[in-house]
Amino acid sequence: MHTVLVIGGGYAGVMAANRLAAAPGNASGGKKKTRVTMITQSPDFVERIRLHELAAGSAASVSRSLTSMLHPDVKVIVSRVLSIDPDASLANYEGEDSETQQFSYDYLVYAVGSGNARDDELSTGTLEGAERVRTEIAALRAGTTRIVEVVGGGLTGIETSAEIAAQHPSLEVRLVTRGRIAPSVSVQARNRLLKSLHRLGVATHESIENETAIPRQSADLTVNCTGFQIPTLARDSGLPVDDSNRLLVDASLRLMGSPTNVSNIFGAGDAARVVDPGYEFMRPGCVTALPMGAHAADEILRSINNLSAHAHSAGYVFQCISLGRRRGVVQFVRSNDAPKILVLSGALGAWVKEWICTQTVAWPLGESRKGGSYSWPAGPQKSAVFPTAPALR
Repeated sequence: MHTVLVIGGGYAGVMAANRLAAAPGNASGGKKKTRVTMITQSPDFVERIRLHELAAGSAASVSRSLTSMLHPDVKVIVSRVLSIDPDASLANYEGEDSETQQFSYDYLVYAVGSGNARDDELSTGTLEGAERVRTEIAALRAGTTRIVEVVGGGLTGIETSAEIAAQHPSLEVRLVTRGRIAPSVSVQARNRLLKSLHRLGVATHESIENETAIPRQSADLTVNCTGFQIPTLARDSGLPVDDSNRLLVDASLRLMGSPTNVSNIFGAGDAARVVDPGYEFMRPGCVTALPMGAHAADEILRSINNLSAHAHSAGYVFQCISLGRRRGVVQFVRSNDAPKILVLSGALGAWVKEWICTQTVAWPLGESRKGGSYSWPAGPQKSAVFPTAPALR
């Protein structure tokens, strides 16, 4: 039996753990090929794509018990991994009384995800950050005009500003960004999106190229939605990473740096970057993390069975943006995430967005019941086959 360690209990980690534990021949009563253990810092699974709802107060909770999301054969250790020793195939983690414990693995899935840009900033990038924003909004004194400024014109900033404005119409909400708001969508989608924001009362401020910034009154509350930070675990462990601390993996999601391609470490989700020009289109988020987690699990099973490694192939269908609970914009895209002409908006856009949100929970749950049930659209790159990677003992 092969021991697989999954580090991280987010979308990629849960998908990988379930796909491994529920793989054919691995079900209870059958001949097991893998023993799956997950080490994660929280006992809960967080729906990160709903954190803006929690921050605005339109959702009471976005968490659920991690064990309720996992196959019953997946063992969960709630702790923090301190370092990884790739040569010895060991992970060091905090045990009881802060004593360092060691976990020996045959294969490892690195799926630590991403978090706030800075711990001291208010943000909707993590559960703790969203809860702080919610508390700060509730503390704003009623009866006077209060300004909430959301910084960042990407999808997170747009959804956060819209949700706060819809939930708290007495607040003055501003969306501020360097460059364009929603630069990833078409002009048509952007116009519909801006129209909905303005209808909600969100004032938008863009700083284009060398234009002088528009003077603004100082905000009572500032929410940072400019980007996420990747944990430094891989870098601290001496593993190859990029400037953003993302683990460098090849097209099969194996750790880079092994000329024989027999590394037993795989990366998935926001904390991994595929080093191949054919994968530069891949964006952070659960829409990328879920297929990566599933593919990492498949590659481990292929390695165990002495089968050739396959390149990861995943593409996109649309970008979904919620604008409060009643409206949304859905931008249909090509597999490489380039926008198409087709755009949905209004109530229909909100319905599609909500359906996608529910599926990001349903897909990994379904995988825990039937391994291999989850599938995804193929990417624009051609499929590649690598030399057979023998199972690591």
